[in-house]
Amino acid sequence: MKFAQFKNRQMMKWVNKPIETQNKVLRNLLTKVEKTRFGEDHGLNKNTSYDEFKQLVPIPDYEMIRPYIDRIVAGGEDILFF
Repeated sequence: MKFAQFKNRQMMKWVNKPIETQNKVLRNLLTKVEKTRFGEDHGLNKNTSYDEFKQLVPIPDYEMIRPYIDRIVAGGEDILFF
């Protein structure tokens, strides 16, 4: 019961602040992506705003990310992150 209450309180923190929560998630992801080839190619860093992100990174299709996948297949590191 106490664990469920703890998890509920934890969940309610982000439920009650969705914009702040999404900005925090974006910041976390940008911190990781800035150290990758994809991040460098697109000028991403931990201080990139959401609006900047939308301008810098188009919605990708396979052909857009294929060069990155080819680099990974060839043994490259820090190309993409997931």
